[in-house]
Amino acid sequence: MWERLGAAGVPRTAHSYNVLMHACNCAGQWETTVAQWEALQAAEVAPDVRTYTCVIRALGQIGEPQLALKAFTEMKARGIVPDMQCVNTTMVACKELDMLAEILS
Repeated sequence: MWERLGAAGVPRTAHSYNVLMHACNCAGQWETTVAQWEALQAAEVAPDVRTYTCVIRALGQIGEPQLALKAFTEMKARGIVPDMQCVNTTMVACKELDMLAEILS
């Protein structure tokens, strides 16, 4: 479906990527979420806090807490303010890093 929409000229937006990435996360398809994150970046679509929350969750699930923390830090550097869901997701993804102070700052 995703490919057919693109082929039909339907623009891919942060919102459409968010819906797809959230569905992948709900299905436990963590690697697909990360692949869509990479596709979003390659397409130069500007992510929002929901996009970051989705990829941070997926990165935590596949055992990449350093990359999850990097995504969180990048989001804040881009001026995107994390909401409570994003902060909680990041804390869970990075629990073994013992970096709670950095996440909350």
